Amino acid sequence: DNGTVTNVTLSSVTNGQTVAEGGSITYTVSTDHAVTGSPLVVTLSNGSQISIPVGASSGSVTVGVRSDDAYSQGPEQQNVSISGTSGGNFEAVTTTGTVSNSVTDNGTVTNVTLSSATNGQAVAEGGSITYTVSTDHAVSGSPLVVTLSNGSQISIPVGASSGSVTVGVRSDDAYSQGPEQQNVSISGT
Repeated sequence: DNGTVTNVTLSSVTNGQTVAEGGSITYTVSTDHAVTGSPLVVTLSNGSQISIPVGASSGSVTVGVRSDDAYSQGPEQQNVSISGTSGGNFEAVTTTGTVSNSVTDNGTVTNVTLSSATNGQAVAEGGSITYTVSTDHAVSGSPLVVTLSNGSQISIPVGASSGSVTVGVRSDDAYSQGPEQQNVSISGT
């Protein structure tokens, strides 16, 4: 017995590439000798395991990167290497290879919608209109401030997905002014 060393190498076709959030990376481990006796289990530094069956010399696992969401996190560097091996009936094992990928935000759009329970209805002088702004994702990081075309602002707090503001219409007075149309929209965030 001469203590033959078996090389176990980690690779990926995406090594060095950018992967969008919600995507995945396939890691492949290969050996320069077929596995005998029992499967070779290779543990990666990200906690994933690849099992190479008896008689084979490679195996793969596909791992999802962070989920696709509406929040801006910026790029995240992932460097994965082999952290350990067991089984395979090899005399000695050396491990090589690091897979490096940058996970990027893919620019998911968040919709912001303006509504009012009185939309399309007449509101008497001296009354008020409550405007509600809703998002299709809860706010994270810092409050979302929405400016309306009438100058009002609505702040949606972190963790919430809506906010409201009540605005008075023209005051009730003794003068006849006739109806006044108010069209309010979102002018900025």
